[in-house]
Amino acid sequence: MKYILSIKNDDIAAFEQVYFEYYEKLYSYYLRKTQSVFIAEELAQETFIKLWIYRKTLSEEVPIAAQIFRIAKTIFIDTLKKKKLEIISIEEVYNFDKGGGQFDTMATREFAKLVSDSIETLPPIRKKVFKLSRENGMSHQEIAQMLAISPKSVNNHITKAIKQLKQLISQGSILLIICDDFINKYF
Repeated sequence: MKYILSIKNDDIAAFEQVYFEYYEKLYSYYLRKTQSVFIAEELAQETFIKLWIYRKTLSEEVPIAAQIFRIAKTIFIDTLKKKKLEIISIEEVYNFDKGGGQFDTMATREFAKLVSDSIETLPPIRKKVFKLSRENGMSHQEIAQMLAISPKSVNNHITKAIKQLKQLISQGSILLIICDDFINKYF
């Protein structure tokens, strides 16, 4: 197929053509998966590095695009497996903030700080509603009565807080692999 034989024979010009032809598609694939420009760029580069390293094993019967995206899928799965070890629940974040938790890695400490800092940037009422819901476990009805607002307003504040926090956290260039426990308790 086009380019494969040339790349297998160490043709750098053919490899560059493939790079320029597929980089944007590969970058878009990773960006959709990670929601991080930085991580998408890194993973796209890693894909092409592996393509070059393993060029001698390329199949001449399979289109180059299929082989590139097979490598990409493998790299993404490997990245998820590595990051899975860094997942923490919101309980651990709050326990850490209160001095009761211990984290094993710098990444989890940084994540806890990022979450905590992000919560502090919320507008005052939104922050209060969010904390009453997530930290104190209060229902929307209880919060509404306490703050003299409607339960629908409580729901709107929480929805907006979650959206804002997701944006702030993703701007921190941290790949979030969010487990069900984290989603249910926090977002």
